[in-house]
Amino acid sequence: MAEGILDIAINHAFGQFPYVKLYWNDEAKKPSSNSPWFNVDPKHPFSVGYDFNHESGYTQAYVDSILKYWVNTYKVDGYRIDLSKGITQNNTFGDVGAWGQYDAGRINLLKRYANYLWGTNPGKYFILEHFANNDEETELANFGFLLWAIGHDTYKEALLAWPSAYSDFEWNVSYQEKGWNNPHAVGFFESHDEERLMYEMLNYGNYAGTYNIRQLKTALKRKALAAAFLYLVPGPKMMWQFGELGYDYSILWPSNTEVSRTAKKPVRWDYYDDPDRRCLFCRYSAILKLRTEHPDVFMTPNFNIDASSLGKRLWVSHSNMNVLVLGNFSVNTISMVPDFQHTGTWYKYLEGIPFVVNNTQEPITLGPGEYYIFTDIQLSDPDIENCCNIGGIKANADSKLLRVQTYPNPFFTETTFDIEISNRTEVLAEVYDIYGRKVRVLHKGVLPQGLNELVWDGRDEGGQRVARGTYQCVFTIAEKCVNVKVVRL
Repeated sequence: MAEGILDIAINHAFGQFPYVKLYWNDEAKKPSSNSPWFNVDPKHPFSVGYDFNHESGYTQAYVDSILKYWVNTYKVDGYRIDLSKGITQNNTFGDVGAWGQYDAGRINLLKRYANYLWGTNPGKYFILEHFANNDEETELANFGFLLWAIGHDTYKEALLAWPSAYSDFEWNVSYQEKGWNNPHAVGFFESHDEERLMYEMLNYGNYAGTYNIRQLKTALKRKALAAAFLYLVPGPKMMWQFGELGYDYSILWPSNTEVSRTAKKPVRWDYYDDPDRRCLFCRYSAILKLRTEHPDVFMTPNFNIDASSLGKRLWVSHSNMNVLVLGNFSVNTISMVPDFQHTGTWYKYLEGIPFVVNNTQEPITLGPGEYYIFTDIQLSDPDIENCCNIGGIKANADSKLLRVQTYPNPFFTETTFDIEISNRTEVLAEVYDIYGRKVRVLHKGVLPQGLNELVWDGRDEGGQRVARGTYQCVFTIAEKCVNVKVVRL
């Protein structure tokens, strides 16, 4: 069952917020000194809006009501607290370094809120966007909080492959490296605050001979390499939207200046139609499938990362299965000592083929950007090649989707699609919601030449009627897609 985490900002509020306006100094254009909720002036250097005073009982009551309401009313599974390092009354305004130092008052405030929620709703998530010194984060992690663990810079340096760059991302993704007792580091390499790795590779990547990171196909393959070294490290992870398709618009698009940092970015559902981007999606899917189908293995504390050079290794060891990931982040062919956990028959997971190990130290040659995921038990073949072929469809090369029409649109109970094709061939028809989640497979198989009719009754795969809203119906034939937007009323 999917879990819902609500992202909330309790560090600050803005001028139209009623609690700000109730106690307002119009002359100074800031909260008045008698405000029961807000500081007159911010206490930390990254303040936005108006700064809540979390040592006030009024603010604590307000936050308590929020925490209780969304859990009890909407059954959310927890919260991600925006700018949690700002929940402090220790005045460090103008001094970023001092702001990140151990702050007992801030720790006590966060523990107070967590204890309030966990007192009646044990097990609910508290994820902090914190980025304080590790002594403070260690105490919070060991108390039960999860904390964002940003790996953007070090993964970027590894992907760009300039030899002078420091690219050891072990600290960013390993809770053990931080000295925490529990896997509470939420590792990620892209977010709403970070530049897209694809954009950086396409603009700043290294190159040697015919291997050029600035070429799209090459950069997409390297993104999958990075994914193997992020998502297979035990502990929770975050994947930012469209990362699995190699989204490559800069965070500063369209002006390439800071004014555009929060501007709306293009929504590129058509990236699914690009074979190279689709292959990245398939590799992401296979990597995440390995992780989710073997949760005991990827929850083990018995793992180790060697990421200090451009040839990187990850070992995950468990009684049920051992995993070894080898990756060459350089732009040249290298030879790596794999250091398998044992001899015997291993399997290249993504390729679906066995690999006999007679000597755990015998070097393996990897081309630039090449990587392998080895397991010591045979798993189902993820069939990457077929997945890259847009859902596994094999169609005649000259097959064409001549026309797709839908009626009625918008619809209440059902809508009909008229599909005209040039040859008898296989067709895949799928429905996606506005978040890109697959809702229903309407058809997967052969359709005769000419006009065909498919009906969608407005229900998902489980037979439940979908919510009102906009949906994309994707018709795929011979690796080409036609998207049709429909609206259920």
